Amino acid sequence: MSIKDEILRSVVIHYIGDATPIGSVQLQKEYALKMSSATIRNHFKKLVLEGMLEQLHTSSGRIPTNEALIAYWNNELKTNRQIRIQSVDRLAEAAERFDIYASLCSDSRERLQEVERYGEEHLILGFGPRAVLIPYNRAVERFLSEFKGMEINDLINLSKEIGISDLSRVLMNFIKEQRFMRFNKNALIEIAHNNPLWSERYFERYFSGDAAFWLKAGVNTGETVPGDCLAGRMSCLLEGREYILAFVGEASKDFRTFLSSL
Repeated sequence: MSIKDEILRSVVIHYIGDATPIGSVQLQKEYALKMSSATIRNHFKKLVLEGMLEQLHTSSGRIPTNEALIAYWNNELKTNRQIRIQSVDRLAEAAERFDIYASLCSDSRERLQEVERYGEEHLILGFGPRAVLIPYNRAVERFLSEFKGMEINDLINLSKEIGISDLSRVLMNFIKEQRFMRFNKNALIEIAHNNPLWSERYFERYFSGDAAFWLKAGVNTGETVPGDCLAGRMSCLLEGREYILAFVGEASKDFRTFLSSL
C-alpha cells in the first residue's frame, strides 16, 4: 500500500468510526503512521485535488468524500460470501445500532416442475410441494414450458430481462409469502426524505423487499442508490434456512461491523 493510500484509508476509518474531521498530527498519532505530519499534510493536499478528501473549514481537518467512502467499501465488503445470522433479534439490534435498513427474503431454490393449464383463464406453476396460480397467457405458457427445471430466482431475473414484468412480480410475491422481514424502516424513511427524487422510484422497491431480487450481489451504487449511500446484497443462513440479505445506508455507516455483528 502506498503512503497516500495508507493516509486515505486511515482518514476513512476514522470518519466511519467517529464522523469527525481529522488533522495530520492526530492522524499520525492515532494510527501510528511512520511518517511526519508534514508528509501527511502534503498528501492531504493531493487527495483534496483528486476529490478523495475535503476540508470543510480552513482550520479544520479532513474528511473523506463520498467517492472515497464508496471506493473503500468496494474493497472492504466481501459480500459475495455467505454469512450466518445468529438470530432475527441480533439482526434487528444491529440495524438499529448502525442506522442501516435491512431486509431478509427467503432464498428459495425451488425449481419450476410443471406448467399446467387450469380451466380457460389460469395457469398453475408447480414448484415442488408449492404452486402459484397466474392468469392464462399462451405466450407465457410457451415461455415457461421451455424453462422447466429452472430455479425460481433465475426465472424471476429472466422474465424481467425479457419484459414479462407481471410474471416476475407474481413470482417475487410468491417467494416473499414464505417469509419476508424488514428491519429499521426509519433508516430507509430518512434516506427517502433526504432524496425525494430517488424515493419516488426506488423507496417501494426497498421497502417491499423487491430489492433482494434486482440488486446485484455485492456492493451497489449508482442510480438505484442515493448518491451518498450504498446498498448490499448477500446470501445468508438463519435457523438452517437460506435467505437473501439486502441492506442500504449512508456510505459513512460502519457496514463491516454491522455484518460481523450478526
